Amino acid sequence: MKTVQTFQELLGQQSFNRQRLYGNELSAADFFREICGFNIGGYMTLILVMDNDCAIGRNGGLLCRLPEDMKNFRAVTLNSTVIMGRKTYESFPKRPLPDRENLVLSRNAMDLEGAKVFADIESLMKYVKTVKNKVFVIGGGEIYKQLAPYCDEALITRLYENMDGDVFFEDIEHDPEWELAEASFVIETGCKNIRLLRFVRKNREKINKE
Repeated sequence: MKTVQTFQELLGQQSFNRQRLYGNELSAADFFREICGFNIGGYMTLILVMDNDCAIGRNGGLLCRLPEDMKNFRAVTLNSTVIMGRKTYESFPKRPLPDRENLVLSRNAMDLEGAKVFADIESLMKYVKTVKNKVFVIGGGEIYKQLAPYCDEALITRLYENMDGDVFFEDIEHDPEWELAEASFVIETGCKNIRLLRFVRKNREKINKE
């Protein structure tokens, strides 16, 4: 398992370009190689924020707003394909998410501006297998649970507080099917302490062949 420097240390290096971190020119792979040293190479990747209790949401929305994490999310998912539920899609102030292919899994299939809508997992996965770029599952809670078995990688922003959430996800950190591949040190964001974690599924080759 590898560890990386804090954002403060990285930003203090002369060789590091702060604008590239918060700009729109980084691909997902470039971002994690430069900022975290992570090598994204999975088939489908879960990306989420989780607190100490494995809560991932509260009152129909995010656990909390972390500006740094939102900037990271944009950099990581830029120019990729993102999968979400209808409520998550409708929660974004700007729809669809720009510079990304938006896929929505919804039991009640409908037309959503700028998004491809799928009524079931079978049709969604059939389409995903034709996608050439990186695929991220971005929520909400039920979508994470339904699509987790199809993912072989998870990027988790671990929030070291209890946020009184009401939507929870599996404790990947202690799940024998997953292993921690890479991690950052604890990062001080100014109001919260977070850690960036990358997990890979141990039987990822099997998933990739299915």
